Amino acid sequence: MLVRRGHFTVKLAESGEELNQALNLRYRVFKLERGKLGGGVEPEQLESDEFDAYCLHLLVIDEAAGRVVGTYRLLSGASAQQRGGFYSEQEYEFDGLNRIASEAIELGRSCVLAEYRNGTAVALLWEGFAELCRRSMFRYLFGCVSLDDDQLELGWQLDTTFRTLQLRTDVVAARPRPEFALPRSEVELPSFSESELRRALPPLFKGYLHLGARLMGGPAWDREFGSIDFPILFDLERLPGKYARHFRTTGEVMG
Repeated sequence: MLVRRGHFTVKLAESGEELNQALNLRYRVFKLERGKLGGGVEPEQLESDEFDAYCLHLLVIDEAAGRVVGTYRLLSGASAQQRGGFYSEQEYEFDGLNRIASEAIELGRSCVLAEYRNGTAVALLWEGFAELCRRSMFRYLFGCVSLDDDQLELGWQLDTTFRTLQLRTDVVAARPRPEFALPRSEVELPSFSESELRRALPPLFKGYLHLGARLMGGPAWDREFGSIDFPILFDLERLPGKYARHFRTTGEVMG
């Protein structure tokens, strides 16, 4: 167990049953609710790929309801080496990732059950990250944050803005692989002001930037998920002080 708050528990999946609950939640959110990943309805109703066997699966469990209501999957550098690379390396070419891989963990497949999307489940997932990082001494968290793929112009305008505001990290650089290249907008749009940026960003993306995330590169187009992806990196030693303290001390930490 990593965190307990009221009737919620945050922990890593420890059994096949817990893992299947997480995979079923992903199926319900990504395939049934959002219509991503293509194909028809699958009898087992589990969303999985070849990376899952190498990942830790972070769960938020509503003990009162007896079900998993939020999940993230986590791939450490050591496990990525066994797999032959990080998941994001299918979409991007990285410069500098190998140098930090031993201290890094990749985040992905984030989802929360619809009726729990009031902020609590996401906050609990991040409290779980905090405790996991404290125990394991990870320094870097990275992954992708997404827009819907009908927001092409917004994707390029955000990229211009991130460059203007110098929100790119100097630790790792990422370039979309050719098959994930996002078509250029026909209209060259100016950067957002900081106030316009706050209004334009989806809540999760905005939250990541407030916590101190930095961009590793420009947008990529994931056709399978129907998303425009931006690669982001958290350096836990460079987080703003108030967020670093919050990240490391929120919640009731249990042994």
